[in-house]
Amino acid sequence: MGMERRFDVKMSLKIFVEFGATIILGFVFYISYGFGAAGLFITGLTYLSLTYMIGSISGAFLDPDKIIGTLVAVELDSFGKSKDPHGFPWRGYRFVNALLVFIVIYIGTFIGALLAFLVSGTANSVVITSSVFTGIGTEIIVVTFWVLGYLFVFDTDLSYSVTVVLRDEKNQKLMNHKNPNNYHGLVVGFFFFALSLSTAAISGGVLNPALALNANLVFLIAGGGSGPLSSSGWLTLAGFIGAIIAGLLYLLIKWWYLSDYRRKRTQYHHEPRRTTY
Repeated sequence: MGMERRFDVKMSLKIFVEFGATIILGFVFYISYGFGAAGLFITGLTYLSLTYMIGSISGAFLDPDKIIGTLVAVELDSFGKSKDPHGFPWRGYRFVNALLVFIVIYIGTFIGALLAFLVSGTANSVVITSSVFTGIGTEIIVVTFWVLGYLFVFDTDLSYSVTVVLRDEKNQKLMNHKNPNNYHGLVVGFFFFALSLSTAAISGGVLNPALALNANLVFLIAGGGSGPLSSSGWLTLAGFIGAIIAGLLYLLIKWWYLSDYRRKRTQYHHEPRRTTY
């Protein structure tokens, strides 16, 4: 009973900060999206600020694609060596925790977008402005970069996101001590701006399926029609595919690096020592 209580309290804090942060993100994005490049820059600054605010508490996911990429990386990395009795795939605390944060992100961004519409009275929508094939292909590529960048910025051997998905207290203390989150926000914020601005004329430049879907839902509620919802579906599909690819690429690069590191370390230890006089 004590373990369950500790689990609930920790997750409640993470869910609370992700919920509040996604309301802010959804609000800012919905109002600023109609401003073109300036709006995307404002959204990037919002990512930057929120990452500094909640990065050390919840991992600052703010995007369902990042959860999918992290969960793929964590599950596959622990496959065959995890002590979790629930095992692989997608079962136990890891999946439950990730699913809770996943749902909270969609709810929070919807509330933020709805509040933005009520305040501004402006209905904005996110659509694929090029052909569907080009838009999906572009979104898969940029989301892969986006999630892979998140994994590399926040994860030193998956340590940071493990604190969210695996509720690892020891790792949390280690990362808080060694990694004070001094540059993560800058990388996340400006990386979003660069990727979104370069693809805005093709796939909308949102990179976050929760923002795209909820903006179009609010657009529907405002009487703008259901047309943009089809774009949301394609962007969601492309985002999930890109996130899975990013998780696999992260593990491949990690395996390549560790294999090279072990090889060089073995070579070093087996080299004959030279004695100088």
